[in-house]
Amino acid sequence: MPSKPLTTKDLEILKRLVELDTVSYNDLIGELNISREELSFFLKDLMSKGYIEKSDEYLILTDKGRKLFEQMKEKYIYSSR
Repeated sequence: MPSKPLTTKDLEILKRLVELDTVSYNDLIGELNISREELSFFLKDLMSKGYIEKSDEYLILTDKGRKLFEQMKEKYIYSSR
């Protein structure tokens, strides 16, 4: 079964983790202006794909997540030229 494509919110979450290395669950709710339930939905998907990990109350970007974000950023840069 093919994996679900990443959403704009998924990419926003990855971007925040790239910028900050770690971020708390509550901080993300405020920054993304979404409900706890919505954030939980996005995080479960990103964790199941191995892009982020949860450590205590913080979310951490994995090497796989960092690599994906860099690839997405590179595609965007090249496609916008």
